[in-house]
Amino acid sequence: VVTFEPAEKQLQDYVTKLTNRFPQVVSVINTVNRKFAQIAFGEEEYLLWGKKTLLEKLGRFSFEISANSFFQTNPLQAENLYQVVQKYAGKNNRLIWDLYSGTGTIAMFLSTAADRVIGFELVQSAVENGVNNCRKNGVENCRFVAGDIRKNLQRQNEVPDGVICDPPRSGMHPDVVKYLAKIQPRKIVYVSCNPATMARDVKMLSPYYILKEVQPVDMFPHTYHIESVIKLERK
Repeated sequence: VVTFEPAEKQLQDYVTKLTNRFPQVVSVINTVNRKFAQIAFGEEEYLLWGKKTLLEKLGRFSFEISANSFFQTNPLQAENLYQVVQKYAGKNNRLIWDLYSGTGTIAMFLSTAADRVIGFELVQSAVENGVNNCRKNGVENCRFVAGDIRKNLQRQNEVPDGVICDPPRSGMHPDVVKYLAKIQPRKIVYVSCNPATMARDVKMLSPYYILKEVQPVDMFPHTYHIESVIKLERK
């Protein structure tokens, strides 16, 4: 529950009724966000009931997820989505970058497609989830970098074979797009829940890349929203 100010006392009756009616609820958390934002990200976090994290399973992997960490809202379709990402990423990659890596889901799915995978994520708790998830699932070739993606990319001293990006609805920061255009990895796989911002970013990359394939995935049934995956190859 995202609120402008801490609301532990005001939410107690809601928590009691919710957990009594739905005993399968794992946790109820109040996050505080005093800013305008497109995502339910909180600056502060208060555990009102249950556990700090919940467990979700995709394919052969299990994931520990904290309240501030991004995770696909439709786990059944997410598995199909990541299989498309796997297909577009290809095999026998030396190095893959996973931008906006969240709890490490895509990175782990691609762990067999590359010698190494590096995930870049702003949210520290998501990075911690990613590290723990890799350890629990026996994945040893993924590592995660926390902090501003724009700055952290420029600190890398090698160019990856492929880049996977799964940004928020607002798309990639222009500086990130410009940096990808500068280093020009062999392929880019772009995952987006907002075709408009995806098209904007792809247009910036179009002088250097050919759009090879587009695959929509219905992650949001009974709505007009659509998730899309595209494969870009360097000209």
